[in-house]
Amino acid sequence: GSSLAPTYYYDDLVYLVKQGCVTQGRFTPLYNARGARRFVARQLELGRDCVGALRDYPSLRIAPLQWHYACLLSLRVLDEALITDLIRGPWWVETVWASFLALLDPRPGFAKPLEAVSGDWLVDAALAEIRGEAPAPELREFVEATRALREVLAQAPNRPASLRRMPTPEQRAQLDRERDAVRRAYCEDGVAAARALLPGTVSQTYLSWTYPEWVQATR
Repeated sequence: GSSLAPTYYYDDLVYLVKQGCVTQGRFTPLYNARGARRFVARQLELGRDCVGALRDYPSLRIAPLQWHYACLLSLRVLDEALITDLIRGPWWVETVWASFLALLDPRPGFAKPLEAVSGDWLVDAALAEIRGEAPAPELREFVEATRALREVLAQAPNRPASLRRMPTPEQRAQLDRERDAVRRAYCEDGVAAARALLPGTVSQTYLSWTYPEWVQATR
């Protein structure tokens, strides 16, 4: 069977989910069908009203489109491994975001990981869309709005994006060596000597940067 180890660095997954599922300090209402229908309909309206600004993304960003930008970032790094990692995450909100992304970009390869958590209304809506099946009658308006939102988001320039992969064996070995060196410096020469070794290490760069910091540093 496949390893349960995540493919992507977990802090990056948390960043994606937070951007997509928390707006103005509140959870995005994607948990229940009625709230999701109203929310997506509103975002569709905003996207259509501001489509000119969307076409100028990322050089132009405006507050009403913050959630659209979150969708675009997740869609640009979306693949089967990301869907699988999100579903394996410890919080249901990660499965919610995975399901909504699969609904926005319904690829056949997403069906297998989603089938493992089928039974939830949003998961099942995504699976129906992937299989080309009609949505449940009570979800028709929501699914149609999501399809229309897909077309609106397609107006934005397709800029490449990526996530940090989990550390390679070489990086893990380097991390172990760096930690041993810092530990020795601390034991032999104290705190200042240990701190002097930290800049540029794997733990202080690749692993400790936030996702936006990593993106900025690797442009």
